[in-house]
Amino acid sequence: MRKKLTALVVLALAFLFLNFSSVFASGFNLKSIGNLNTDGKLYPQWWYSSLQPTFAGEAAASSAIDITIDAETYQATTDIDGNWSFTPPATLSAGDHSITLTNAGSTISFTLTLGSDNVDWDSISSSGSATLPTVGFVWPTIFMVSTGLTFILLSHSIEKGILKKG
Repeated sequence: MRKKLTALVVLALAFLFLNFSSVFASGFNLKSIGNLNTDGKLYPQWWYSSLQPTFAGEAAASSAIDITIDAETYQATTDIDGNWSFTPPATLSAGDHSITLTNAGSTISFTLTLGSDNVDWDSISSSGSATLPTVGFVWPTIFMVSTGLTFILLSHSIEKGILKKG
């Protein structure tokens, strides 16, 4: 009976690993502002020449992203792959804008300076940054847990004499 149970667990784990090809998002990330690749970095200020930038990023699939520009809040929804994008419905004025992006308790905030005449190049070169964790895969965690579980089940089966070594 235990032999069958162990075989069933091993087959179930093999099925799990061999049949799923989806990527599961595990983080919230701003990938770009217009054609400016932010690379997931968190700077306190970004500069962009267009007055109607498109924000794009990644988050958990089918989740809501709240985008606050100054005092106006909008909402975007991620697609099934976890990608989202938002373009303000109207052109923004040149100058500084307070941007806050929120998803499932995570927040990204920065000042966005718009317009081609508003770039402070000294500030750009000296600004520090922080990088968000990369949106990644859940498979390494599942693999670690399942191989540990398989090892424990096999060790227990050998110890009880259900399976024989060699």
